[in-house]
Amino acid sequence: QLSPMTGACVDKTKKYVVGSKAVIQRSEDPEFDTGEEQRPVTAQESVRYRDTLNELVNYEGGIRRFHQNLVWSYDVTGNAWVEASYSEVNGQIRFNLKYRKTTEVLYIATKPGEMRRVAISKVWSYDYLKKNAPAIIPLAPNWSKDENGVFRTVFHLKAGQNDWYGRPESESADLYKYREVQDSVYVIRQSAGNFVGQLIIEVEDDDPTNNPAINDKEAKEAGFDSFVERMEENYTNKGDDPSSVIITSRPNGGRPMFVFQIKPNTNENWYKVTGEMSEHRILRAFGLTLRFMGFDVSNGFSSDTFIADYVMNVEPVLNEKRNTLMNFSNKILTSIWEIAGRMEMNEFSLTFKSPITSQIDEFKM
Repeated sequence: QLSPMTGACVDKTKKYVVGSKAVIQRSEDPEFDTGEEQRPVTAQESVRYRDTLNELVNYEGGIRRFHQNLVWSYDVTGNAWVEASYSEVNGQIRFNLKYRKTTEVLYIATKPGEMRRVAISKVWSYDYLKKNAPAIIPLAPNWSKDENGVFRTVFHLKAGQNDWYGRPESESADLYKYREVQDSVYVIRQSAGNFVGQLIIEVEDDDPTNNPAINDKEAKEAGFDSFVERMEENYTNKGDDPSSVIITSRPNGGRPMFVFQIKPNTNENWYKVTGEMSEHRILRAFGLTLRFMGFDVSNGFSSDTFIADYVMNVEPVLNEKRNTLMNFSNKILTSIWEIAGRMEMNEFSLTFKSPITSQIDEFKM
């Protein structure tokens, strides 16, 4: 989250993958394109699906915010967790879908073939867990019933080939994400916590035996632990009220005092070159382009460079991410329709459109 380019890529991806209100469409096979023409969903069918969804399912935080959280979590950590629960009161069944942060969910170690379960807790410290036992919930398609009669399960969307937890798809650029953070931390520390002026001061001892210039005894008499602490408190940013400049005179005939300045690495070109290297590699890992991220790029002779770049390079990446997300989300709804006895709702599914869908359609015509 401290890498500027990574944060920008994740936020912009989130806006374009879940960039509009939810759209109801006729369900399609996620694996095959049979060439069959799909009938458009009528207004009556959309209203019926929406009303049924609102009647049976609650998306915590709202349907759009819920899916934006899933996109963010999947891009940043390679994992997206959803806790599903339902109960039946007076013959009425109601489902609740809750996005869970990656930091809140841990798998319980199980042997191969055993039902997988997760533990959910806001905090994982020993003292907290002694007073607040984590909730133990099975992984879908299994459900557990708690003492209040509420059924729960957890759905897990995982990127990569690992057995337990996913890894972000941009993992190949992790070193360059760190490089961005490293450069920023160096500059901040250089200006906020180091010696004022970056100086080495060389002085002459008038009486090195009885009264040396570097004198811990005098510093302790003045209330400091050492000569070094006295200098830090009086002349560096570590002090509450440091002096940045002090002018003194030496006795006539005394040797001069020498001051050497050490400049920090403020070579603008250095940071410009390393920053661009990191940005390009992070963009490649996300499958995005400089133009999509709003950087100044030569347009050449084209007047539709952004749309052309988006259609050729970015749209396939975002479509794949949207399909991955919505297949996961609609599978959760399939489980809900089955339990609620509303399997006819599987004829339809949810999706989102890009915020520039109309411009893209005009460009493709």
